[in-house]
Amino acid sequence: MSYSYEELMDWNIQRQVYPMAPPEHGPTDYHRAQIERWLWDRRHVMEGPVIDAGAEFRREYIADYKTLNTQSYDTPYAQVRPDYEASVTQMPFRDGEIGTLICTETLEHVPNLFRAVGEIKRVLRPGGLALIAAPFMWPTHDTEHYADYWRITEQGWRFLFGGFEGVTVAEIEMRKPARSLWSHIAQWEVMGSGWESRAPTGYLVEARK
Repeated sequence: MSYSYEELMDWNIQRQVYPMAPPEHGPTDYHRAQIERWLWDRRHVMEGPVIDAGAEFRREYIADYKTLNTQSYDTPYAQVRPDYEASVTQMPFRDGEIGTLICTETLEHVPNLFRAVGEIKRVLRPGGLALIAAPFMWPTHDTEHYADYWRITEQGWRFLFGGFEGVTVAEIEMRKPARSLWSHIAQWEVMGSGWESRAPTGYLVEARK
């Protein structure tokens, strides 16, 4: 997946999919815009019920959609009021009850990551879809509501979801100026050499049970 920043911002404004905050709070970051476009492009293959675990903003364009979060809370740009108050490590659903499980920018905040992935597999029906996104080259961002534990490589994601039938992992890209700057930083700091210097801002994981 590769879009220019300007293309994604135009798309975001046209469809009024404001994943980070309403426009009055400033521009959407390129990282998050790529996640939202990825989900939008998959909305027709999401079978219900759809659970969005850890969501702060509701994706109301998705049919048969509910949110899950550990608590209700307010941020400067959103009132988080989940349909279900529970952890992704212990969801209040029967085995095989869920058709699609979305979990974006959440699993890095979950201390028991393996338990969370096991719980996602438990609640999905056979053939159910998991759509996961999490940051990799990204600043720590703990708050009073959650801690920040993990950054996971592509190989790590494939290992975590190795018990699923099919797993696709794609990079969330840096913008071109940042990619250029990163190559200089990697050289200045002697961060490996050549192919070792890749630095996506995150990963998009699509897995079928």
